[in-house]
Order: sequence, then structure tokens, then C-alpha cells
Amino acid sequence: MAALVPSWLPSSRGGEAAGVGVGGGWGGAAGWLEEILADRTLGGIRFHAMRYRSFTVCNECQGSGLNADARAVRIAGLHLGNILGLRIDEARLWAQAIALAPDL
Repeated sequence: MAALVPSWLPSSRGGEAAGVGVGGGWGGAAGWLEEILADRTLGGIRFHAMRYRSFTVCNECQGSGLNADARAVRIAGLHLGNILGLRIDEARLWAQAIALAPDL
């Protein structure tokens, strides 16, 4: 199946449409921006693309990418976003401290 990518999108791949990922699938807007920003020959376009790149953290999810329902589910006081933010040693200690119900 061909990717539905506008032909006017600039590309660093010599004729392939920008944002087309491995296997010909659309890599999304983020993939397209990354491709544009990586191509040093697209100076003017790179300049304009930079304004769509942001390093701010979402006030609602605090960067977890989870909606309110997902953040409401907690295990030993942490939601999935908190757990994924732990260092490996912290995650191990956290997991070891969880009291599991005995097998029935």
C-alpha cells in the first residue's frame, strides 16, 4: 500500500516522500519534522520547522502521555507514567516492596 504523503513535502531521500518510514508507511508529523531537521541542506525549511518543535512538558499529563483515566490507575501509589520514569534500581526496589495477594 502506498503512503499517503503529499508530493510537495521536501525529502532528504532523493525522491522518496518525506516522512515515509521503513516499509513505506507514513512516519507521522514527528517523523517528518525529524527528517527535515536532520537534513542540513534544507536551511530555510529547517528554520520554519523548528517552531513546531517544543521541549515544554504538558501541564496536564506532566509528560507521561497518559490521559486522566490512565493516570488514575495506580499500583503502590504510582501510575504507569511514574513507573516508566523510574531508574532501573528504583523500579526494582519499588516492585519488591509491592505486597502481592497470595495465590488462591
